[in-house]
Amino acid sequence: MGQIVTLNGRPLESEVEPYLQVGTPPRWQTPIVLNGRMVHDVTINGYDYPPAPSDSVLYYPGLPGQRATIWNRCKPGATNDGTITGAIWRRLPSGLWYLGFDGDDFVVTPAHASLTFGTGDFSIIAYGRVTDITATQRICALSYNTGVAADHVSAGLYFESDLAIVFARSSTGTLKAGFNVAVINTWYCVGLSRLSGVLYGFLNGVPMTTTAVAGANFDYSSTGKAYWGAQDNDAGGTSNHLTGDIALEVICNAGLSAVGHAQFFSQTRHLF
Repeated sequence: MGQIVTLNGRPLESEVEPYLQVGTPPRWQTPIVLNGRMVHDVTINGYDYPPAPSDSVLYYPGLPGQRATIWNRCKPGATNDGTITGAIWRRLPSGLWYLGFDGDDFVVTPAHASLTFGTGDFSIIAYGRVTDITATQRICALSYNTGVAADHVSAGLYFESDLAIVFARSSTGTLKAGFNVAVINTWYCVGLSRLSGVLYGFLNGVPMTTTAVAGANFDYSSTGKAYWGAQDNDAGGTSNHLTGDIALEVICNAGLSAVGHAQFFSQTRHLF
């Protein structure tokens, strides 16, 4: 039997439906006591995974939230908690918690000013694993959607066929994308950075085969939402649902360099 993980003196189950509350995992303003010791970052079965990257406005590090909520732990008092619809909490052998999606689930981070980047720099990172890539399946879609197709701009990460893809889309439908070969049933750390209007893609901390795509300086000035495991559409619903898993989601209000992506992967890869 593996080591039992305890949070504030109570054991955590290996798989928890989001609507079942197991304990009450603390917010940052409350000390975390995990496996018998108080920590400021998070320790799971002896593994310390890092605090949120610099300049992050969203960090979902994989402890179950309260009922159907995944809490943002990028810094004290942070907003941008996510609302879970359908996805279930599961746990890796390392002890890391993640969310499983079955093809019609999603998580949405409500609209907030901190997700409004204009034409500036930003980054998105998440670990994703897909069990069926016969169709486009979103890991993340950072969306500025008014419900009118002509106004819909977005950026994010997805799987399609045998590729992991990062993208940025303008309101006129212009798409800029970087991509790399990916296979099913394998965890990947997928990341993008927009730096001075250039889109860079990373897979497991390494630049993608197709990357450094110029002309991605689209204006994301409307208040944006983030969708995980799906994207919103112009009809007000969701589409491109993921059949697979997502963990360690990050959004930064700065463009991480290649060194930053490599560092995040090197500090977290042991959990997968």
